Amino acid sequence: MTDIFISYKREDKRYAKIIAEYLVYEGYEVWWDIELLPGERFADEINEVISKAKLIVVLWTPEAIASDWVKAEATVG
Repeated sequence: MTDIFISYKREDKRYAKIIAEYLVYEGYEVWWDIELLPGERFADEINEVISKAKLIVVLWTPEAIASDWVKAEATVG
């Protein structure tokens, strides 16, 4: 089971990577969209992971605030 789901805007990937690596180092199981395979149904996969995650971390940057996807993930979380 995923401990932490990270939601972010693609332009902020480098920040998401730093946070994800730190959380993994601290012993958490982290999911962020680099684990999606091409051709997967993104919305279904993301919703499934969010529903099982213990914690949702949203990187609220100016780009993320303008993203319907990030806002939707935060709402579901």
